[in-house]
Formats: sequence, structure tokens, C-alpha cells
Amino acid sequence: MANQVDFLKGQKEQELSKQKQFRRVRFISLMVLIVYCLLVGLTFSSLFYFQKQDRKIKQQQADKKAAITQLKKIESLDIILEQRLSFLSKNFLEKRPPWLKLLTFFEGNLVEGIKLKEIKITEAGETTVGGLASDALSLGRFLENLTLDGQNPLFSKMTLTSVTRQKDGSYLFNLALTANEESERL
Repeated sequence: MANQVDFLKGQKEQELSKQKQFRRVRFISLMVLIVYCLLVGLTFSSLFYFQKQDRKIKQQQADKKAAITQLKKIESLDIILEQRLSFLSKNFLEKRPPWLKLLTFFEGNLVEGIKLKEIKITEAGETTVGGLASDALSLGRFLENLTLDGQNPLFSKMTLTSVTRQKDGSYLFNLALTANEESERL
């Protein structure tokens, strides 16, 4: 029986080759499916990422546009403010004595016991000064300092408009001062 012929051997080889071919097809189809799933996942994740980046860029653009609009408003307000202040400063300097010079003048003429409470300047060049004097002597010295030798660089006329004695012995006073023509031009 050593020389027996197996008629099923061809059929077995054919079945083995079909099984190998089936395994190959199955392996290749699994690989294709895995690659396809990876590509689909990569595509969707990149689309999601790009959409997120697009929203972020659009938000940044909107923020920048809002900031630019705000800066334009501020710039236009600065220009308007600069125009108005230049107009006001021009008119202020033409019609009134300069504040620094005025305050320096009063500071130089103050004596001990005098406290200035308010200084008002009108459009006509009139200046009113209100204050408190601790006693009549300090008020008198202050008025003498203001009218010393009649040579006042800022004011041509000074009038004591009111003096009121308080219960504690101090005096409330008001002065009306008219600006010199020279000081109006400063």
C-alpha cells in the first residue's frame, strides 16, 4: 500500500490554496479597513481642529476690530478735546491773567493769619477773592501788601467788598479786583 494514489490530494491542495488566498484577502481587507478608518479619523480631527482655529481667528479679528473702533473713538475724542482746549486756552490767556502768575501773586502777598478760600475770575477780567483773616491786623497787612505803592502788576483797581466778623473773632472778607490791560494781554 505504499504505492497508493491519493485522489483527494489535488482537492486538498486546492482547498489549502483557497484558504491561503482567503486569508490574504481577509488580511488585506482588514489592513485597508484600518487605513481607511485612520484616514477618516485624521480627516475629521483635522477638520475639527481647523474649524476651532477658524473660530479662534475670527474671534481675535472681532476683538481687534472692536479695539480699533475704540481707538478711533478715543483718537477722535482726543482731537476734539485738543481743539476745544486750544480754543479755551487761547481765550483764557487773552481775557484773564494766567493762573500761575495769579496764584504766585497772592502767595507772595499772604501774611500770617490769612487763608484764601476762593478765587473767581469772570469773563470781564474781574477777580473776586474770598478768605478768612484771624484778626483785623492780619487783614490790614494783607490789604497793604496788595496795594503797596500802587504798583500792582496784575490789578489796576482793588475794592474790599465785604468784611464780616465771626463769633470767634476772625473776619470773613471778599475783595473785587480789576485786571490791568497789560495783564489781560498776557
